[in-house]
Parts: sequence; structure tokens; C-alpha cells
Amino acid sequence: MVKNGFQPNSRVYSALLAGFISSNKTTEVAHSRSISPLYVWSPSTAENYDVCVSSNILKEMDLEHAFKLRVEIEKFGGSVSDFYNFLIVGLCEVGRIVDAEHLTKDILRQGSYPEKACFSVIDWHSKNSNCNECLKFLDLILSNGFVPSFASYSSVIHCMHTKGNIKEAQRLLSDLMKYNNIGDAKAALPHIEFLVNTDEPEKCIDLLKLIEQMVNRERPVI
Repeated sequence: MVKNGFQPNSRVYSALLAGFISSNKTTEVAHSRSISPLYVWSPSTAENYDVCVSSNILKEMDLEHAFKLRVEIEKFGGSVSDFYNFLIVGLCEVGRIVDAEHLTKDILRQGSYPEKACFSVIDWHSKNSNCNECLKFLDLILSNGFVPSFASYSSVIHCMHTKGNIKEAQRLLSDLMKYNNIGDAKAALPHIEFLVNTDEPEKCIDLLKLIEQMVNRERPVI
């Protein structure tokens, strides 16, 4: 597949993980849950695919399964970042945030930036009003030499706003502009202050979209 220019998708990763779980002779959980690659691939269960992943594979797998599969993916030249994006997003969805954070920190330290994975961890904390954890994760991304995505910043800013931390939200918006080399920051600061202090946090999202258009040299849509 990879030799022909194709990368594995979520179904392939799920089937491989299911295989690792089923072949684990020291764990009875896999046998009691009757997880198998055939179940994942069965056409009759295609419409229940996401449910299968959430309720079976991602809930029952050990991190050791993920590490073993990562080694195999590296051997055949697959994208480790794509695999981690699939895995960490799924772990966040089933509430395994500690494991999701562990895997995300692991790949960041290896010099890769799985954007969807990082956003999923930050967004999970944001939705649970864990603003300090959001900020710690932003700092972790930056300390490893990467710039958090607009979506990640947006989620943290929304969390800070809803918790009443207006000054911190303002700082984050200013940082976002600085990291993306937007020179006319002073002209935008009054607008930032107005938007952050309103009771309509969705307007902050509009501002972020405007900034993103400026970074990409697109014509702003106002």
C-alpha cells in the first residue's frame, strides 16, 4: 500500500490494533470482548464502525499495543504522525485523556507535530474547563519548537474567556499574532480587547479566522 503511494486509513489502523489485541496471549480481555480484525472489516457492521472503535478497540488496547504497531509502521515507511493523530483523537473521544497526553508528549519529543492529536487533547481540557492544563499543553508544544494551530489557540482562548481570565485570553491572542508574524499588532489590539471582553466568545473565532486569512495572504472576509 505504502509502496504504491497510499497511506493506511483509520480502518487499517483499527484492524492492525485489533490483531495485536487478539494475539496477546497474556491478556484475557481481548478474548472476552471477542475483538477481531474480521469484525472491524465486516460490511454488515460498516455503519457501526465508529461505535466499534470507541467501545471496543480503543477502550481495551494497552499503550504497549500502540508502541508495537508504531514500530511496524516505521518499518514499512508509513506516517507515524497520521497513526498518532488517529489514535490520540480516538483516545480522547473515549475519555482516556491520560494515555492520550502520554502519547502526544512522546511524539512531540521525537520531533513530530501531530496537529489533530494536539488539538484533541487541548480541546478535551477546554471542554472540561481545565484552563491550566490547556496552557501547559500550549507551552509544551512551543517548548518542542512547534507553533500551536489556530484551532488549538481558539479552544484555549474560549476556555480562558468562559472562566473569566480576560487578561490571559488577551495575551494568547497577542501571542497568536506574534507567532504568525503579523506586524500591525498595535492596530488590532483595541479590537482584540473589545472582542475578548464581550459575552459572545464566537466573535473571537471570527477574529482568529481573519488573522488566519492575513497569514495566508488571503483577502479578508469581513
